[in-house]
Amino acid sequence: MNKPGGASGYVFYTRGLNLGTVAAGGQPSFGTGYLEIADKAGRAVWVYQLPEGESAMDFAVQTYKGQSVLTWLQCKGLASCKGYIADNNYNIIATVPTSLNGTELDAHEFHLTPEGNALVIGDKEVDADLTAIGGPQNGKITDTVVMVVDPSTGQVVGQWDPMKDIPLTDSLLPYLGGSYDAYHANSVDIGRDGNLLVSLRSTSAIYNVNPYTGEIIYQVGGKNPTITSGEGVQFSGQHDAQYVGLDTIQLFNDDNFFPGGTNPSSIQVIHIDPVSKTATLVREVVHPDAVSAWATGNTQLLPNGNLFGSWGTTGRISEFTADGDLVYEATTPDTTYRVFLNQWTGAPLQGPEMTVSTDGQPTVRAVWNGATEVRQWQVLYGTTPTNLAPIATATWNGLETSIQLPADAPSGYFQVEALDANGTVLGRSALVES
Repeated sequence: MNKPGGASGYVFYTRGLNLGTVAAGGQPSFGTGYLEIADKAGRAVWVYQLPEGESAMDFAVQTYKGQSVLTWLQCKGLASCKGYIADNNYNIIATVPTSLNGTELDAHEFHLTPEGNALVIGDKEVDADLTAIGGPQNGKITDTVVMVVDPSTGQVVGQWDPMKDIPLTDSLLPYLGGSYDAYHANSVDIGRDGNLLVSLRSTSAIYNVNPYTGEIIYQVGGKNPTITSGEGVQFSGQHDAQYVGLDTIQLFNDDNFFPGGTNPSSIQVIHIDPVSKTATLVREVVHPDAVSAWATGNTQLLPNGNLFGSWGTTGRISEFTADGDLVYEATTPDTTYRVFLNQWTGAPLQGPEMTVSTDGQPTVRAVWNGATEVRQWQVLYGTTPTNLAPIATATWNGLETSIQLPADAPSGYFQVEALDANGTVLGRSALVES
């Protein structure tokens, strides 16, 4: 579905993660990992295959040192992640290391701040007394630490460890043995005051935290909130809490903790009044099909007021107008963690490529991976390499565009030219003799 009223831009997502295997009682399944940029019609613009055994999460366009960049986390499964920042030529210009302050980056968050820092989440296993939640005295906890990192130096400049400030009994997750995932931070944003907005899935709560003192300014939701929630402000197992105004947040409310949950998930926009200490529901969007995600998911406020995002484990992607109308819908075969709609101008340094097929109707296939400004392809032909002239044209139609040649096209030298909307040549392939 792609109705009028939707915003423009490219869809940014990753492929390779399948959480359906968890729903069936197994572990997350990871196929070949890909980063992908596509138009809203589903036509690929840029595809990047990750090295064998690696997966990617949180692929988006952000701003770093005044320029638009691509960012993503590249992981071994859902752990041992490394943050990448790439320019519009698709060159890596900065990274955030896997190991920071005794933790290992996980796959949940890679958010750049206006100051050029990165918000990330690290995990570490620590010894803990779990008797308060029905576990052993000599148990283990998967501690989840929120960090502010300078990508240019790899130094941690601020952090918050929930284990130091939130009792285990605040967790809503039952103890099932093994290392107890008491907190499970899954998103971090930064406010204008420099405090962090942190979502803890296992406590079903949102926290406003000073990353330098560890002080919890307020808590919304969970067992011991400091903000009183008004009618409709209810969420659990939530993801992707972020600021959309000075004291207004939005989040993806999974409203389910475990595979098999059937509560309809939703997007919630909530206003926090820090003076009266109240939370008011501003807007809520539930999918017309009452889509239910038991994990992952995100929401993005677009410049035109539309809401765009993914429905997590369902693999569905949607866009809603400010009036709540569903104007865009797509699906992926894999689990979507976060999906974004962003403006992007890609200018790969490597030029276009072409192949010529002479089986049946002679056909040229033109590819320029990541070049967003191509609107048309032109095929040149000549009997010598220095005597080429146009022989065929075709409108860009995805990462690989097929261009049929005249049935009686003679042998000789071929080349493709990529043209922009004004007919200007953006790049040329190497010559191919066929």
